[in-house]
Formats: sequence, C-alpha cells, structure tokens
Amino acid sequence: MIKLEEFSEDKTFEINFSYSQSKNELWLNFTVNGPVQLLYPQELPTIELKQATDLWKKTCFEAFFFNQEGPSYCEVNFNVLGEYCFLFFDDYRIKSTHCLGLDFKIKAIQRELSDKKLKVSALVELPNNPSFLLSPTLILYPNSGETLYYALKHGAKADFHSRQVTENKAFIIR
Repeated sequence: MIKLEEFSEDKTFEINFSYSQSKNELWLNFTVNGPVQLLYPQELPTIELKQATDLWKKTCFEAFFFNQEGPSYCEVNFNVLGEYCFLFFDDYRIKSTHCLGLDFKIKAIQRELSDKKLKVSALVELPNNPSFLLSPTLILYPNSGETLYYALKHGAKADFHSRQVTENKAFIIR
C-alpha cells in the first residue's frame, strides 16, 4: 500500500491505496483511516451499481489512466453507493467522447465500514493490452464543511488532471 498525500496537509485522515491486476481486470483499493463517522455517520445503504454524474461534488474515489503514448487520459470516479462514471479527455481538461479509443467498465464496487476505517474497492475491466500510467486520487467531504484532496503528489494547487505532477510517482499498468 502507498500513502496518498493530502493537499492542505490535514492530518484527520490517512489514505492508503493499492491495486491488483489480473489480465484485463484491475482492483483499485482505497483505505480511509480515521474518524470515518465524519464522512458517513450512519450505516451505508446497499450498493447499486449505476452510472452517475458530478460524483466529485461529494466524497469520491478516483483514478486517472494516462495514455503513455500521448496526451489523452481517462478518469474514473466512484463512491460507496455504487455510483460511477468515466470521463474522457483528449488532452489536459479537454473533454472527449472516448478514452484512448478503448473501453473501460466497472464490474463491481465493494466497501467495508467500521468505526475507524473505510475500505472501498472497484473492479475495473480494462481494454485489451492496456498500457497506462495510473494515478489514484480521492476527494473527501467531512461534515466539517472542508474539502480534502488526496493524491500521489500535489503541485502548487490540487489539480488531479496534471500528468506532470504525478508522472514520476504513477503506477505503470500493462
């Protein structure tokens, strides 16, 4: 597991990330350690996998798949309710209708909640012969009203779309 950095250096939560890959499937595993009742004060409802939009406006687990051959990239967002979406970009923040000319799918989302820990995992079906830089990110909205941004590395601002910021720390997926 690798620890993600918080942009403002808030120490309320510690975020760890790991992944596992078999053929064209990739598990993205996030662990949130700390007072998770600030995020989810009640039991979580049953998961219902469905596509949704604007997931970044609430606690959102994310992964950026940067094309190693060019500027295009794909962003996957998901949450504890089973909502997910894929956002495709031809270049830095230039939206597209496809991702690297390839298909991605969410096959499952799992989560486990306890007093001091939240584990959330998504099973992503990758295209054939994947070759990407993977950069995991997370946006937390504790009930304190602040917004916390976690990534492998941050630049001058919390900008998960910046390949240059995370390029040296990103995971290579093949």
